[in-house]
Amino acid sequence: MTKPLSIVLVTCGSRGDRLLFRYPYEFVSQGSDRGRGLRRSRYVVNSIGQNSRTGVRSPDVELSEYPDDVLAGLLTPKVAMCGQKFQLTVDNVTFVGYPSFARRVAKQDSDGRLQGNNVKSLFQFNVVFALPTDATSYVIAAYHDLVKRLAIGMAHEERRCGFLSEETAIMLAVHEGEAARILEEQKRGETIASSSDKSPFSVVLERSKLSDMLKHAYESLLSDGQVSLLINNWIHVGFILPLITPVMQQLQSDDSDSYAADCLTSFDIRPYHAILLMEDEDTLFSSLPEDASPCLRRLIQLSSPLKSLQTLSGDADISLRQVFELTAHLVYWRKAITVYPLCESNVYVLSPDADTSRMSGLVEEFVWKFEGMYLPVWLSKFSLPNPLGEHQNPLGENEKQNEKLVQMVVWMLQHRLLIQLHTYVYLAPIGMNLTNVEEALSPQSSFFGSRKQSFAPSFDSDRSMTDYSLASPRRLRYLRRFSVASMSDHSSGTDGDPGEMDEDPLVNLDPMLRDAVMEVEASKDSNDLKLFARLCQYFDGKHHLEEIMYRENITRSQLLTVIDKFGEVLITCTHAEST
Repeated sequence: MTKPLSIVLVTCGSRGDRLLFRYPYEFVSQGSDRGRGLRRSRYVVNSIGQNSRTGVRSPDVELSEYPDDVLAGLLTPKVAMCGQKFQLTVDNVTFVGYPSFARRVAKQDSDGRLQGNNVKSLFQFNVVFALPTDATSYVIAAYHDLVKRLAIGMAHEERRCGFLSEETAIMLAVHEGEAARILEEQKRGETIASSSDKSPFSVVLERSKLSDMLKHAYESLLSDGQVSLLINNWIHVGFILPLITPVMQQLQSDDSDSYAADCLTSFDIRPYHAILLMEDEDTLFSSLPEDASPCLRRLIQLSSPLKSLQTLSGDADISLRQVFELTAHLVYWRKAITVYPLCESNVYVLSPDADTSRMSGLVEEFVWKFEGMYLPVWLSKFSLPNPLGEHQNPLGENEKQNEKLVQMVVWMLQHRLLIQLHTYVYLAPIGMNLTNVEEALSPQSSFFGSRKQSFAPSFDSDRSMTDYSLASPRRLRYLRRFSVASMSDHSSGTDGDPGEMDEDPLVNLDPMLRDAVMEVEASKDSNDLKLFARLCQYFDGKHHLEEIMYRENITRSQLLTVIDKFGEVLITCTHAEST
């Protein structure tokens, strides 16, 4: 997650370009060495722990070297750029903003007459986030969306009640008062008082609600990447930094209006998934906006990690399409994750990113949640992948103990301590000659018949394929290239002539693979062969057993029986989902 370096508010009006607020402001305080005009030693270690002689400087150090007046000029674009995305990169810092106009509304007296100047004037303002230059296009688009929301909300409150004018007047008064005090002391030849060590931005933060709101937005992004605030206790602004998934990396959209849609469509949500809430129900309900959909509340209330989305759709009386949309929004806002419904056959293992320290705060939380249980002991039980049913009471006499086990597994999944492993199947006859395999994997080969263009396979002649370890990524790539990606669309196969399937179930399979399959003893049974041919399109290492069971409406025992009977040409591999 890319964290912002700073948040800045600049305005442009009759008094010129002014930087009214920046946070954090400690590195620009008057009491710092740079503020006193002292030269920084080239041997001083930077905050990132690297010597300044190496020439490697962190972006926050470079940002601290920009004076307020310079930043005000850089971040105040021309009038023609108002209402558009603003992006400027200087050295190792990228500034992201959305310059806008605000209309000053003259106040009215009790009789409805305008007080003071009768003219409604315009002034320009810009809320800017400073980011490191290595921020991805999706992150930059997300910050563009956030500053746009803030700008629209602030402009609305200015039109409604003059909120922005009042707040900027407070900030200007603080800055001008501080400047006047320092100038007066300099004229009298006195040394600047120690009170000048206090930055004017700290005074602004004490007096201005707008500055406190901007500080809250910055600190929320640093802590968890989420922002939820009310502008002037009226306009709600909600935002969350997207989690970059592999699907989103392939999309690589630069459009700030489509990045959120890309986030929602990138979630691979299936009807057999279940919803696992990351917060308790009461906390989640309290965080929902007042105008939240009643369907969303009903979905949250009836959701369970033991219940599939398809079942939940019927229980909540909500269409499956709407269940998908509501689930995608819960996942997008990190209020829930999708898991396979908990059952005895699920295989869980300790996550490689899990905090297994005995001093972790999760240990105390686990003890408080489950009295008499010790988290490291339970984590050790999942150090090796085993089905969940093996952790239950084999006699089945203690129902409460099994229920408590499910609750503990749910808690560990919520805290990312466990991951689920799925079994994938590859169609790869091991007995085939490797010389033929190399030829088959070449781009010029017709090994896959009419499907060779879909695969576009390639083979690295500098590396031999003698390593058959399933743990090897190179082996997995080989299996994927060697497997059948798709025999053809399943629906097209069933809509054709039924006699064609009776005649040769493997008619769409490559002759070399068909010969290898027909040598298996189980192929003599026509029913087994038909079921194998029906499932063959999933034996490419991209579909786990649970997905195959759902798509083909078969039981786990039926699927495992087919895999066992045709084990001579199939290889199984167990690992976590790539997404």
